[in-house]
Amino acid sequence: DLAELARETFFLNVPMSHLCREDCKGLCPKCGAELQIKRGIEVGNIFKLGTRYSESMKMTYTDEKGQEQTPIMGCYGIGVGRALASVLEEKSDDKGLVFPMTIAPWHVCLCPLKLEDEKVSAVVNKLYDDLLKNKVEVSLDDRTGVSPGFKFAEAEVNGIPIRIEIGERDLKRDVYTV
Repeated sequence: DLAELARETFFLNVPMSHLCREDCKGLCPKCGAELQIKRGIEVGNIFKLGTRYSESMKMTYTDEKGQEQTPIMGCYGIGVGRALASVLEEKSDDKGLVFPMTIAPWHVCLCPLKLEDEKVSAVVNKLYDDLLKNKVEVSLDDRTGVSPGFKFAEAEVNGIPIRIEIGERDLKRDVYTV
């Protein structure tokens, strides 16, 4: 995996002196502890904009000496895409995405094993409606002609936290597989 390779080799052969001010000598300037290189994820940026926009808007402030000054502007941003990517990088596994419930596009995936069966269809549709009424984000895999294993694998790859399987045998025992 290219991302893993980059993460492992990024600072491998870079001396600490190249990563901080010339006078830091690899030590924290506040407490003197040795600086360490740790893996991190960039989720946002800070940009120094200078006076370009404040000058064009004729923005000024009065300093403590009573002098008008043009403020130096900056901006920061936390990208939704970067934030999502950072969560998924930390939470996913070798089978695919693993969304935390708080940001999952769906909380539950209903996987009927034989939707053509009237009993299975009735139970699945009622459960789907009940979940929606209770404000649960639910996905219904209503495809026919697709194997149950394919449905399960796809729910796993898509990171849906809860999968409910409903089949004829489950209904005979009055259970669902969660």
